[in-house]
Amino acid sequence: MKNSTKLIIVGIFSLFLLGFFLNGCSKYNSLVEKDERMNVEKSTVKTAWSKVENQYQRRADLIPNLVETVKGYTKYEKEIITNIEAARNGILSIKKADPNDPNSIKEYVQQQNKYSVSSWLMPMVLQYPELKANQQFVNLQTQLEGTENRITVARNDYINQVNKYNEAVQNYNTYIRKFPNNIYAGILGFHRREMMENPFKSKEGSEVAPNIKF
Repeated sequence: MKNSTKLIIVGIFSLFLLGFFLNGCSKYNSLVEKDERMNVEKSTVKTAWSKVENQYQRRADLIPNLVETVKGYTKYEKEIITNIEAARNGILSIKKADPNDPNSIKEYVQQQNKYSVSSWLMPMVLQYPELKANQQFVNLQTQLEGTENRITVARNDYINQVNKYNEAVQNYNTYIRKFPNNIYAGILGFHRREMMENPFKSKEGSEVAPNIKF
């Protein structure tokens, strides 16, 4: 009788271990799937950020065209060129952001915002109104508007990718907190992940490109 009881206990315990193992395999696969989704979304975020940087670089590359446009046109040429070159030097001095560091990205964005077309070029046009009569300068308006629009599109795409990543993180964090998922997550080494900060969030109206008119 005692042997039968032991066998029953051993059998129950074995079934429990088997069930725990099989359930653990299922939980592990789910955890890996959710973790992999986060990694894919994070990779997409990095790609989206590189597109933002490319558009900022395009804006910087367009600035020398302003110098060529105003050369020999106005008696204020020296002052204008000095202002334009100062803006370009300021842009080139901005340190590239670390895509994995939200604070680094935020600092980069704040510095770039100082050199938006509307922040430094428009005051110069008001100071030198004769530039409005320069057809080449007026034609440059289209390129500048296009650049600002491209920056806006790239930033919005980046924001969307950050939101998708954060959604994946939230889904993952919620999953590993539930019972008995938290037990398996702890045993298998899956831990809570931090959401990614949106560096453009505090910039109200950043979703609208500036309307540049000379």
